[in-house]
Amino acid sequence: MALGIGLVLLLSVAAYGQENVQYQGTPLPLCDLNRGLRVSLPDWGCQRFISCDSDGLAFGPQDCGQGTLFNFEEQNCDFPYNFECPETNDSCKMRAVAGFCNNYTQCDNGQLVTLQCGEGTVFSNIKLGCEYPWDLSPEEKEYCNIDV
Repeated sequence: MALGIGLVLLLSVAAYGQENVQYQGTPLPLCDLNRGLRVSLPDWGCQRFISCDSDGLAFGPQDCGQGTLFNFEEQNCDFPYNFECPETNDSCKMRAVAGFCNNYTQCDNGQLVTLQCGEGTVFSNIKLGCEYPWDLSPEEKEYCNIDV
């Protein structure tokens, strides 16, 4: 019976993948280097973080609220325009689609997805949010191919 339960548990973890891993006092090299701190999980674009205790054990992960990312320096979730996320996966960076800035890309559970701004707005790579085209910097207008 115990073997059957263990096999089901093992298959469940394999089926759901890495995004559903929970650390409850798990030794992790990342925590061994960051004892007593919170750290963002690699390849999640600062969207998720774990808490490391003084013994190097990991707890979590936790997700930042919508529109916020984990700020390591402040040790909390913050708006992305207040700091720069040192992303480990540059291809998963939040940014406007060049020439079509009403669309932008961002990480969702470690995967790059394309989203669309609301009507009449475009994505600002500086403010990391949707703005009216006339509020963009000259460089952003050129990147977006906008004449305003």
